[in-house]
Amino acid sequence: SGEAAAAATRKQGRKSWSAAVSKLSKAAKAAKEVQGEGISHSGPHPAEIKRLYQEPASNPREDVVRSAVLIVPAKGKPRAGTQELVTVLNEYAGFQTHEIVYRRADISDLLEAMLDCGVVVNGLDAVDPQLWKAFREVRSTGILVMNYDLPGLYLPHARHVDIPAAVPKFLAPYCVKLEERCEMRSDGYREVLIHVVSGPDMEAERLLLRNRMMPMLVERCRTRRVRPIYVDLRDDAAGCGPGLAVRTAEIAREGAVHVVLLSGKFEPESDGNERLKRFIEKIPKGGLQAKFDWMRFAPEDYSRTEYVLAQVLHLAEQPAWMSTVGGGDRRLSTSGIGTSLGANSGMSRLGASSGVGRLSGFG
Repeated sequence: SGEAAAAATRKQGRKSWSAAVSKLSKAAKAAKEVQGEGISHSGPHPAEIKRLYQEPASNPREDVVRSAVLIVPAKGKPRAGTQELVTVLNEYAGFQTHEIVYRRADISDLLEAMLDCGVVVNGLDAVDPQLWKAFREVRSTGILVMNYDLPGLYLPHARHVDIPAAVPKFLAPYCVKLEERCEMRSDGYREVLIHVVSGPDMEAERLLLRNRMMPMLVERCRTRRVRPIYVDLRDDAAGCGPGLAVRTAEIAREGAVHVVLLSGKFEPESDGNERLKRFIEKIPKGGLQAKFDWMRFAPEDYSRTEYVLAQVLHLAEQPAWMSTVGGGDRRLSTSGIGTSLGANSGMSRLGASSGVGRLSGFG
């Protein structure tokens, strides 16, 4: 009887899901005709689909395109970390990789190939302006572009990204040389910050990290004269403003291990941009204020997680060529980003940028 009840519940969930998709699609189409843009027309977020189907949020959806495009240079070796990333995608996530040699004259064919895949892996050490703009266009369709520097701030998407389906949890080990960046205390121990960034519904995961994983990590690190320091502002400074969150992120950026718990819920920061402007104005002018100045021009609907990760990854930094080209190209990294996104589009926006190499460990 229990199995029959569960089957009936799943059947009812599918009916409800179909009805929801139909209703949302009609509403989105009508809104798009009126507003022209700014509202996702791809239906509910994958996390909502899993909830209706009573599936774990970490389960990948089967309708995700499991093909990857690998872009390699015509001469020389691919960028460091590229092969490890491709191996992980193929072996742990079931992707099929198609290798394409980059030639500037073939950019239109390359763009068409990228728009037909689920993940793009950059294997070039330097990304030129036309490829950078192509990556930006691909990202805006909901496709992950991984392993390149200075990708720009988060973008509104025309399609949702199911993060567990595209980003494997198994990553090849790599050295981040924390011993060169962590502070040595007078007792001979190096301190390493464990900086935890999470969404609003990650209480169980955070408790597991603090109460079970951290004691084990502290015990293991003691023999190597390393002292992990756990920092989670949701516990340590509950109710703090966005200014403290981004300043903590900047302090932790160089000598920390960042643990990011991506949530299926979007948590917009109430008046976050105005509060951050006031925070920036209180900082004495000089080098420190310049590190946060990009937030004056950030989209108004950013969540706190997006603000913090953009600060950690320095996503607001511009490629060097932007300072020498026309003003229209320079505005791509700030004013070209939409500010009237719905809740679910914010999650997709975060999902795509989290696919860049630095968050995956290959930047």
